[in-house]
Amino acid sequence: MQITELESDNKALVGEILKWKDRAKLNKAVRVFAGMADIHFGKVWKMLYDEVYYKHRIGVKQRGGKPYINNIRESEWPLVIQSMSALCKKEGISPSEIFKKAKLESDIA
Repeated sequence: MQITELESDNKALVGEILKWKDRAKLNKAVRVFAGMADIHFGKVWKMLYDEVYYKHRIGVKQRGGKPYINNIRESEWPLVIQSMSALCKKEGISPSEIFKKAKLESDIA
């Protein structure tokens, strides 16, 4: 069981979750993460945007108004997913656990 979860986490970290591109699903995952980490969801969004900017140089806030997630280009979704997974790891939460609790579809078996 732990090996499967570890493999899932590793795939998430490299952005191989192909079906997780829907913005509404990301919103749900952010809210689940916020609840598990006991952090206000608005702060989680800021953390995610900061991670995306500092790790991948994607300035979603500079591209337009709120909601900033609408400023993500299709080709950048793997990097956003990777950043969300990195936030999970920083808080000691398994990304695959977030996917399960948020009931997100993914290509992770």
